[in-house]
Amino acid sequence: MARKTVERNISYDDIRKIYYVSMDLGKDKEGKRVKRYQTYRTLYAARMGLRNFLTHREEELRTPKHDLTLADWLESWMENIVRPTRAETTVYGYQKIINNHVLPALGHIPLLKLTPMDIQQYYIQVQQTANLSGNTLRRHHDLLSSALRSAVRQDKLLTSPMDRVEPPRAKQKEASYYRPEELKQLYALLEGYGHPVLFCAGAATLNAVSGQRERFAQACDFLIASPDVLDALNDKGAVHRRCRELGIPVPRQFDGEPDRYPVIIKPRCGEKFGLKARERYAVADNAQEYEVRRLLMSRYDPSPIVQEKVEGAGAGASLLLDRDSRLIAALCHRRVREYPASGGPSTCCESFYDERLIDQAYRLLSSFGFVGMAMVEFKGDYVLEVNPRVWGSFPMTERADSPFAVRYARAAAGERLDYAPRDYQTGVRMRFTLNDGAAMLDYLRHGRPGPFFQGMADWFRAREALSAKDDPAPWRRYLRNTLLRR
Repeated sequence: MARKTVERNISYDDIRKIYYVSMDLGKDKEGKRVKRYQTYRTLYAARMGLRNFLTHREEELRTPKHDLTLADWLESWMENIVRPTRAETTVYGYQKIINNHVLPALGHIPLLKLTPMDIQQYYIQVQQTANLSGNTLRRHHDLLSSALRSAVRQDKLLTSPMDRVEPPRAKQKEASYYRPEELKQLYALLEGYGHPVLFCAGAATLNAVSGQRERFAQACDFLIASPDVLDALNDKGAVHRRCRELGIPVPRQFDGEPDRYPVIIKPRCGEKFGLKARERYAVADNAQEYEVRRLLMSRYDPSPIVQEKVEGAGAGASLLLDRDSRLIAALCHRRVREYPASGGPSTCCESFYDERLIDQAYRLLSSFGFVGMAMVEFKGDYVLEVNPRVWGSFPMTERADSPFAVRYARAAAGERLDYAPRDYQTGVRMRFTLNDGAAMLDYLRHGRPGPFFQGMADWFRAREALSAKDDPAPWRRYLRNTLLRR
């Protein structure tokens, strides 16, 4: 038999017209090298066979070798990783889930043989036998994700089966905005004006009309997106995924315990839970703070969004899209001060123009088929979230002489308009006086005198957001609400 080497580990028999692949299986117990040969009809098939063997062999060598069960690993994980670094409430909660549910169902399975199907069946079983809600099951999912991710880091697993597990769906509370009788009152009021243009300043009215668009279209004109689109844009997770699909920068998002800090923890939709702006996120600078902040945030959302805290100037791109999701108005503003100083709602902002921000915001909103007014919030180069409604800094559209509101009315009434860039004043500063005063003092308390003295100068040049000579009611309401709240 005439066999000659063609490539490394591949030889050709020119009599039998076949290729031989030499597969090195390592050494046996006596130290002798063991080889196996496989034959192929073509050189291409031989190369593919060798490649598949080497890939499989490398995985075998990398695969951990031990006889730990899931119960053994969870005991080690709790004792050596969780207990020394987590709050007592977290340790207690984890141990209760493990003892009452995980160990009876999965504890006997060898860690190396635990499959995604085992875990999916566990979710079904425990939900049926213990009658657990989707929210509670999501905590089981987070616990297993964290434990098995640690097993990968400790070289007890090559990969985590949780990477291929469909997480349980947590049921969110849905806020009820308008009662049926209130909807009837709103409809009757609109009918009395002879088909006016409806401008929804509040989220309650916006959601009420969105849910019955066809009915309200008989009584008034408006630019309001469908409930599905509003829900998608209010969902920070959905916005994050869409931005990644579109190539728009977003902060890194963690599916389980973060591997770096600081991080931001926030519910997927804080508005649905009636949270104030400053309550809609929490900052964690380390693992212990993460556990505490996440536990507190889970009161509103059992599976909150966890993202890296990015640095950079805060800015917003406010857009108006017509019924065909065409851009017809835009305005940019940057944050000057916020309260609290460590991060919170804007108390002073300045108008400016940035074509890049407007373009990214428009691509994002139009991809959802959005209609109406929205503000896309940026931090540095990253998109943080979307406010698909009238937002806190909306008065800047009037202070900067933008035709935003007028264009809304004209487009809602059916007029087709074209977008005109830079149709507003830039460099205009606007402030919410009382909140900005509190922000200035907070900057001073945090050893940052620069923003404080800048705020003193703004007393003479920044325009008050809610003050108007011909309509003092908003200013009076703002004073009353702010002073009473404090």
